[in-house]
Amino acid sequence: MFNSFYKTVVVECSSGVENMAKEIEKTAEEMLKKGSHKLVTMSMVGTDKAILVFKL
Repeated sequence: MFNSFYKTVVVECSSGVENMAKEIEKTAEEMLKKGSHKLVTMSMVGTDKAILVFKL
């Protein structure tokens, strides 16, 4: 049996959609550098928050 582990990260940014996209990209790159944490999905919550789901 193969177990998959997931980690969620909430990203907050109140300075606009373009900056939110940059924050999401920055967080995804940081998680990948930490060791094979790959972004598998995300969900925007309003215009100032995003929930990112990473697979370990």
